[in-house]
Amino acid sequence: MKPAMNSSKKGSFGKKSGSGTFVLNTAMFNQHVRPNSWFAGVTTTNPRADVSTQLLNFSVGLPTPKIQTKLQLTPDEPIYIVDRLRKLKGIPHSLEHNIIPIKLAQDLTREICEQSLYDYFRDDLNVQLSGANRKITAELANAQDILYLNVAPGDPILSVEQVTWITTGDRLIYANLRNLPSSGGYVTMATFTNH
Repeated sequence: MKPAMNSSKKGSFGKKSGSGTFVLNTAMFNQHVRPNSWFAGVTTTNPRADVSTQLLNFSVGLPTPKIQTKLQLTPDEPIYIVDRLRKLKGIPHSLEHNIIPIKLAQDLTREICEQSLYDYFRDDLNVQLSGANRKITAELANAQDILYLNVAPGDPILSVEQVTWITTGDRLIYANLRNLPSSGGYVTMATFTNH
């Protein structure tokens, strides 16, 4: 029962004081539409698919004022800049722009960036993701979307800008994800209480 109860963190269970714990209706969730609390990346959400990564940029730099604020960094704390094109069965799926503080992932390499970053964080760094602040918008395709995602000017793109933090409170990664509409979406769930 305890493992099932821990799933409440994933949005599968609801709790109501005095009424106990109950299973939420998750019929709207599938591999293409997932709860906004979902932390898994492309590799985990598509376990049977042939997921590949084209590394577009792997560099080191200093954070812009925006990134300093988002990741709570000083102006001289170095960062990794990792841009990737994720493909499913050889077909473009999403573009990722990731910023990771070097102090939290000192041994990050090009080879690691060509695999699952979430697996690296969990398995190699032994960190536990704790939360994410996400801004989800619909935008028109930009020049990079057109080049890498094979879309036309004016096509819609699902954009997710997020900051993910770990159980220590450190902000682990800033990401801007550009998704084809066919790659799925997010479902938010709200519970209400009577006042």
